[in-house]
Amino acid sequence: MRMRKPLAVLAAVLVAAAGLLTAPAAPATAHTASTYYTAKWPTNTNVEYGLNAGFPGGTFRDAIFDGKQDWNDVAGTNEPEIFWSLADDILYGNYQNPCSLLSGNNTNIVFWSDLDVYSTSYLGLTLRCLSGSTITKTSLTIDSDRTWYTGTGSPGSLPDLWSVAAHEFGHVTGWGPHLPTGESTTCPSPAETSIRHTMCATVVAGTTIMRVLAPHDWHTFQAAY
Repeated sequence: MRMRKPLAVLAAVLVAAAGLLTAPAAPATAHTASTYYTAKWPTNTNVEYGLNAGFPGGTFRDAIFDGKQDWNDVAGTNEPEIFWSLADDILYGNYQNPCSLLSGNNTNIVFWSDLDVYSTSYLGLTLRCLSGSTITKTSLTIDSDRTWYTGTGSPGSLPDLWSVAAHEFGHVTGWGPHLPTGESTTCPSPAETSIRHTMCATVVAGTTIMRVLAPHDWHTFQAAY
């Protein structure tokens, strides 16, 4: 997790791992919702998103659509839901400054940009605009400087775009810090992919397990709202 607050912006990122996690191990902790949701949308918000100009078509867009679906499926009366309802292929602005995007609130723009300006290990980046502790807008950026898997079978040695989208949409819902690296029931290290949770700090290339929310992902989301 990298965090910064220029102009009331919170940042959350997902990094790549080739078999092993890159963050230091942390002890198991209780997953208190307030620890992970330090900023939230207003209650029962519909968050609209659209794809910025330059975002690839076809299965790339399918993966982005699929990435938010599990969050919507577990959302109840109070949790935000995410809908692909903004116009696509418009130049919405710079992904590094989401607070300048659009005049209305409750929006998210999905960008396709090289994230090397932050780190060569970043797969995705979510920036959130805040009014106090209330989220007003977000941007979600997928790293354009790598080869992605966007199919429905085995990704081989490639990072899975659906998994990364699911993780970044978790940050869009308000999820901040990642689940602790080294925790045996969520994000074990070395990486055990059969139980890996979506909101772990890294995605293991060649796996698709993080497409599907695990219990601590959705329980924490529900408890936060």
